[in-house]
Amino acid sequence: ETGEILREAGWEVYFLGESAAPQDARYFITGLDAPALLILDYVAEREALVQALLREMARQKDQTDPPLALILLERTAPRWFTALANSIHDPDQIGLPELLALPTIETQAQDIPPISTETERRALFTAASAQFARVVGQRDPADSPALPDLPERPLFVALLALLAATGEDVAHLKGENQILAAIWGRERLLWRQKLAHAGLPALLLDNGVDFIQDMHILRTLGREFSRRDDLNPYLHTAFDEDDLRGSVAATLKRTLCPRSPCTLHPIAPDPLADDVIERRLEERPELLDLALPTSSEIEADPAAAAAQTWQTLTVLQRAASHPRHLTPADAHRWADRCATILKIRTALTPELDGAAARAFLSALDQRLPRPDQTLFLRPLVAAVWEGQLRLLGDGEEEERARLLNNLSVAYSALGRRGEALDATAEAVETYRQLAASRPQAFTPDLAMSL
Repeated sequence: ETGEILREAGWEVYFLGESAAPQDARYFITGLDAPALLILDYVAEREALVQALLREMARQKDQTDPPLALILLERTAPRWFTALANSIHDPDQIGLPELLALPTIETQAQDIPPISTETERRALFTAASAQFARVVGQRDPADSPALPDLPERPLFVALLALLAATGEDVAHLKGENQILAAIWGRERLLWRQKLAHAGLPALLLDNGVDFIQDMHILRTLGREFSRRDDLNPYLHTAFDEDDLRGSVAATLKRTLCPRSPCTLHPIAPDPLADDVIERRLEERPELLDLALPTSSEIEADPAAAAAQTWQTLTVLQRAASHPRHLTPADAHRWADRCATILKIRTALTPELDGAAARAFLSALDQRLPRPDQTLFLRPLVAAVWEGQLRLLGDGEEEERARLLNNLSVAYSALGRRGEALDATAEAVETYRQLAASRPQAFTPDLAMSL
């Protein structure tokens, strides 16, 4: 709505999608001849692009014509952005702290408010229905039946409008959960129709729809599918060998990836993704085993494996923060399962050597918050530090003491008091030995560990 208003006033308005890269920042900031609004969504995982845009804005901050606005969207402000907004460091000497301190710059997160009146909700529903109807070309939104009270959150009003524009009877839908279920049910119906049209045997249609759903869940959790053949290992987890004979496998892969390279998209918007993931993990928790990187993938590219793991954990943490169907305790078991999987997959095997495992755990450690900053991820924090401790070699006593000290904090946060005491005692003894040989360097650490 902001964009439409500004367009009427002569502004240019752009959403910076997935293809926008940090190296494009200069063009986005300086390559526009008219006032411009740039909108960037899901910024938590786009730190490099945001920083590049802000640095370029800092370089151009004394230029007032044409004006520029940047809106960053995310569920909660990322930790890195909060740190950046409060930092006085300016290593490039471009005036970034001064930019962020300007009175026209808002660095505190602003919540998008609910729609306060029924009149406003109906106006949004009518406008959204009309736009969706023009896209799908299936019905006149004026023919929509009388509606019950509309939801307060704009997203759910828009989703209800989408259902109405595609011919769904929305009068019976009560609340956000039913709206999400109807949206996803429509997706599953469309997949079923595509599979039937492609010739998949009727007895396999239900399994086929579940398979497509699970692949979208895995993609949302960070698993990449760049080629059709990347789907092969997952076909064998969903179907018997006999079912995959003939053209069945090819039909499923073509339906998921009609073009090459494969462009399988995550489930969106986030509340829909969280709802689908929560429901499906209750039925198939082993999807977490498939989402997380294997030992071979960790060996091949530790940094990419850590990024994939962090994406999985980020989505799970988001879904577990407001579960719709499970208790919070049930949702938190996802983190326990992930911790167990990572312990197994970072154990040294012929598929994984110590250097790769350490690189992976170190990269993941840099992304994870400390135990006192998270509840959901505490089991993962402990598992990563345990893995790093396990992989230490001879002569790394300083690192051993640091990790033991960290583990005592993690175990205490998890309520594992006995293990916390054991880790503390071992850390103290290790620091005592280090302080005996290098008192100036390690006596302060010994004092802190006591």
